[in-house]
Amino acid sequence: MSIDNILRNDLTDEQYAAATDTANEVLCLACAGSGKSTTLAYRIARLLAEDEPPESLVAITFTEKAAESIKLKVAQTLPKVGLNPELLGAMFIGTVHSFGKNLLGELDAVYRQFEVLDENRFILYLISRYGDIGLHRIGNERGTPYFQTIKAISDAWSQLNNEALGTEDIEDDDPTLAEILSNVKDRLHRDQFIDYSLMIRIIVDALENNDPRINRATEQLKHIMVDEYQDTYPLQDRLFRGIHERTETLFVVGD
Repeated sequence: MSIDNILRNDLTDEQYAAATDTANEVLCLACAGSGKSTTLAYRIARLLAEDEPPESLVAITFTEKAAESIKLKVAQTLPKVGLNPELLGAMFIGTVHSFGKNLLGELDAVYRQFEVLDENRFILYLISRYGDIGLHRIGNERGTPYFQTIKAISDAWSQLNNEALGTEDIEDDDPTLAEILSNVKDRLHRDQFIDYSLMIRIIVDALENNDPRINRATEQLKHIMVDEYQDTYPLQDRLFRGIHERTETLFVVGD
């Protein structure tokens, strides 16, 4: 039985349309329980059946649980279309955090030793370095309580990276904040940590500046698939668009 017949038998009309759409950019709107993982798995199977190299496929999601669910679904789907499930090991299916870290390591090998902090762990990091970084100065100047100060610095740090600003851009308006944020960057690097916002910013800068290292790191990629896509994070959107400029298709699933 052909791959097309298998897809028609196993998928609904809507799922089939999403799994077989060959447009350069596809936005698939799907609610919970509509078979998103199944559709994504069959789209991957269809691409592999069309002799696309597994190394050229990337499926990105936002939690480890979702990534494992997609891996399992793909492993179950490949034999149904006559493909070896071991092909799964040659493609990337994982979180945007792990995908970003892989790219970051290609940009600079030193980052392979760094640990990536999510938002909560970054806040814990600030707490653990409160005095060393000088966060108490912000609290003293503004009269803000301890945890409010921590949250304010965390938000300022994320905004600095999301808007691709340098500390020099805010130095005239708030020299203390500029100094503290500079301390955060220096201390993170010294301690071999990097938070998600800075990681994505570095990659986006490389993409938008056409850094030869990022071009080498993405040269095998052809088809990018993003599950549970959200466009509320501009820097992340720039990441996907920058990568898509170097690939053939971008398929995103939004709730």
